[in-house]
Amino acid sequence: MMDDKSKEPQPLNYLSPRDDVQMHKERRGQRVRGAVFACSVVLSTVVIFGLSTIRIGMPGPPSRHDQIMAMFWPIGGLSLLIAVAAYQHFRRRRRWFVQGVLIGIGIGIAALIEGACFGLLR
Repeated sequence: MMDDKSKEPQPLNYLSPRDDVQMHKERRGQRVRGAVFACSVVLSTVVIFGLSTIRIGMPGPPSRHDQIMAMFWPIGGLSLLIAVAAYQHFRRRRRWFVQGVLIGIGIGIAALIEGACFGLLR
C-alpha cells in the first residue's frame, strides 16, 4: 500500500490539435473535395446553360417554355450546391467541406470572368 501512494501519476501525453497531422490531412481532403465539386458544378452549369440557349435553325425569338427550361440549369446547379453543402455541414459535421465549396464557387466564378474577359477583349 505504501508503494501506491509514493508513485506519482504519469503525465498525460496529449497531442495538440495544431500538431495532429492526420486531422489536418483529413480537413485538407474535405476542402479539396468540396472545391472540386463546387467548381465542376459551376462550370458544367454554365456550359449546359449556354448550350441550352443556342437556337440553331429556329427562326424568331425563343418561346416562353425555352426560356424557363434554360433557367432550370442555373437554379438546379445552385440548389444542388446548397443541398450537398447543407447535408455535409448539418448531418455529417464536415465544416471543412463547406469551406471547400465556397472556395470552389469562387474559383469557378473567377474562371468564368477570366474567360469572358479574354473572349470579349480578343
